[in-house]
Amino acid sequence: MNWLAYLKKLIWKVIAKKVESLWIGIGQPQYLCLEIPQSFNLKLIFFFPNFFSSKILIVSQQNVAVDNVLDGIDRENREWFEKDGHTIVRIAPNENKIQYENIKEFTVENWFEHYKGIVKSNFIKLEQNKNHDLGFFNNFNFSSEFKDKKELNKKLYNFANEWMGLIYKSDFRDMDNEIKELLISKHQIIGATCVGLANKSLGLDLIEFDIAIIDEAGRATAPELLIPLLRAKKVILIGDHNQLPPTIDRKLLKKLEKDDEDDLNLEDLEILKKSFFEELFEKVTDSNKAMLNEQFRMPENIGNLISTLFYENKLTNGQAKDINNFLDPDNIIRWVDVSGKHEFDGTSSYNLKEVDSIVNLLQKISLYLEKKKVCKSIGIITPYSAQKRKIRNKIKTLNLLNISNLKIDTVDSFQGEEADIIIYSTVKTYGNISFLIDKKRLNVAISRTKENLIFIGKKSFFSNAKVKNNETNLFKQIITYIQNT
Repeated sequence: MNWLAYLKKLIWKVIAKKVESLWIGIGQPQYLCLEIPQSFNLKLIFFFPNFFSSKILIVSQQNVAVDNVLDGIDRENREWFEKDGHTIVRIAPNENKIQYENIKEFTVENWFEHYKGIVKSNFIKLEQNKNHDLGFFNNFNFSSEFKDKKELNKKLYNFANEWMGLIYKSDFRDMDNEIKELLISKHQIIGATCVGLANKSLGLDLIEFDIAIIDEAGRATAPELLIPLLRAKKVILIGDHNQLPPTIDRKLLKKLEKDDEDDLNLEDLEILKKSFFEELFEKVTDSNKAMLNEQFRMPENIGNLISTLFYENKLTNGQAKDINNFLDPDNIIRWVDVSGKHEFDGTSSYNLKEVDSIVNLLQKISLYLEKKKVCKSIGIITPYSAQKRKIRNKIKTLNLLNISNLKIDTVDSFQGEEADIIIYSTVKTYGNISFLIDKKRLNVAISRTKENLIFIGKKSFFSNAKVKNNETNLFKQIITYIQNT
């Protein structure tokens, strides 16, 4: 038995013990992340009646997925948190790993500095009152054994002085593990990556959670899933095996970019064929799983396309979006036809005509947004790393106004993220398109947008590209869909 098979067997043993405490949801997980405060909490209350008094772990394989959940919870529930004293703490190596500004205040380091300030302020008040009546502590109902108020003040002062000595460190990690566990465990919601959860320097290894919510579980490897599974009484796995499997190493990705399946060995095919999350979903009982079939990110036109191509028309659209402020409300999905010929850079491909077309498009978008005095985020996605590099180099000198966030990356690196406008550079102009029509990869590419989706590529090639007997030319379906809507 190889090590991966052994780990899977070990996880099944863990799950067997939690069979009544495991719930798996499939669907577009990023939509669920954003909807946790509005709808998913109701499901949690149904499964776990004491949800709001439980210690909850929010965990994922990627930092961005953790932050998406925490951001939604914070924005929708801030008043409730402040009123009832519930708190969030985010475990991250540094602030640069965190996607949202409002989540940065929840890092262990920032929270710890704030906490030390409160303790110090209270200590100063204690010090001022240690030789007087209770003063600051008159409202506290202390035991009647303290007949002498001055004696009580001194005892409180001595206790506070000792506590100050324990916690007043420059770095949270410098404290004893028991103290770190005590301080971390006072928070109701803790967010971390699967690997970050194993960080012993923060005392996390000592904490048991009532509920663990594992988001984008389809992207987690068996060892990554094992960490939160062992740490919680009840577990919810949320993922989508219709999207990309666990992170693929660079060597395998290079093989895929060659568009030659004959170059893949049996081990490569096993990794690509089925994620461990998909195995879990297939094997657990029906009472422990469900499809989350409502999406809220994309406008209706794109949601319908995604549902048809990848979800057998089972994915429905949530609240209708107001398209009036979109970049192009009349053409939610558009195909920009570009001629030219793709070239090779090692095993990867690039298309300079498409690069020029994208630059031209960005400049036009920038001018339009400046005129309208609005900002939009833009994601430029391509299947090929060589094309990503060409685009990045080309736009370095551009002065793009009113584009709040521009990210250029490969499909594999963009999973879990989103943008108002997505530009998808197809690159290929001849040859095999197996890599491009991989359902999981294409699903990720075109489901990242919140408003407009723009394809860049040679339309005639993709309309007529030949595919293998067991494949479907999804691009032909996309082009037909655009023409009919």
